[in-house]
Amino acid sequence: MALAGCGQFAPSRRAVLPSELSILAERSDGTPLSLLLGLRRNSRDQLDVRIADGAQVYDGRRVWSIEAGTDGIGVVDRVSGDRVRFSADPSATLLALHQRTVWLRVPGERGATVQACSMKDGRCGAREAPELPLDHPGPGTGFRLALEHGTVRLYLPQEHAPEGVTLASGITRLLGVYWVRGGTGEADAVVNRTFRGRAQVHALARAVTPDGDLTDWPGAAPLVVEAPWQLQSGADGWQGARDGSFSVAATWTAERLCVAGRIRDDARTADDRLTIRIDGVSRTLPVTGATAGASAAETALHQGWLGAAYEVCVPSAAVRASDQLPFAVVYTDADPGEPTTVLASAPEADGAPLGELLLLAPP
Repeated sequence: MALAGCGQFAPSRRAVLPSELSILAERSDGTPLSLLLGLRRNSRDQLDVRIADGAQVYDGRRVWSIEAGTDGIGVVDRVSGDRVRFSADPSATLLALHQRTVWLRVPGERGATVQACSMKDGRCGAREAPELPLDHPGPGTGFRLALEHGTVRLYLPQEHAPEGVTLASGITRLLGVYWVRGGTGEADAVVNRTFRGRAQVHALARAVTPDGDLTDWPGAAPLVVEAPWQLQSGADGWQGARDGSFSVAATWTAERLCVAGRIRDDARTADDRLTIRIDGVSRTLPVTGATAGASAAETALHQGWLGAAYEVCVPSAAVRASDQLPFAVVYTDADPGEPTTVLASAPEADGAPLGELLLLAPP
């Protein structure tokens, strides 16, 4: 298991391939879900997935934030700071975003009407809602986004899994879809602040021994946390992957769930620690030794000159009986004389990790 770089698709002769995909969706409880995907698969055959609070979309140049208030619905350009408030009823609901137009359903005495409002000047007029661009040209069958029975799936060119990549469940509507073909440097910092890592880690059905030796983990493709947008805090003190980063893979049996990976840190100290959160269970592993809340039979750490290999197991009985569990791994890098850096596989909301651990069925 190694910290790996990124590969990319072969170029298409028919169109410039999108590098990112921004999605705004509505959950079954009516709240927005904002996703940003890096469409270049990395060497672990995974996609980088990020999540943002509220209704956010990125079109390659701007990060647009949709806000609702007592004076109607408006939009904020988070790159320039410009705000536009639409002259709409405060009870209006968001229908769709396409290009630089917001479609609203506005209630009235004679029934609801659909209004299209410019994100540039806020002017609105009656207009039918658009069809979102769910397809994009690419090699082979190209890219395709679909909402199927409440699940958002992305079908990639030359995709090995015919069922596509599952992005989110419990979704009622897709509100906005932006295929980004190369962004601008001006928006990069805003994108990294707005969209945070939301890792989905697959746990193989396999028994392992938590001894710090990862040779019994063949075929377990790790997630690697080494990018600026995976920083929870301390960006000013972080100098890149060599300064602090980690990988994580997972397995499961009927008896326990196990997590393993490698920690890379150029200056390991007694205050550095790794925290694993699975559902409501938390384990903290100082890079110098014992794990809080676990026995020696559940954890192991093997120190090496390039980094540390770790393994942590949690009894299956300690979490819910589900094949999809809230999950996050967080590394705190406390170098002397520098701001403490925190990297995470997933952010948290209301005290719960937004990442997911998916327990795969036995082969």
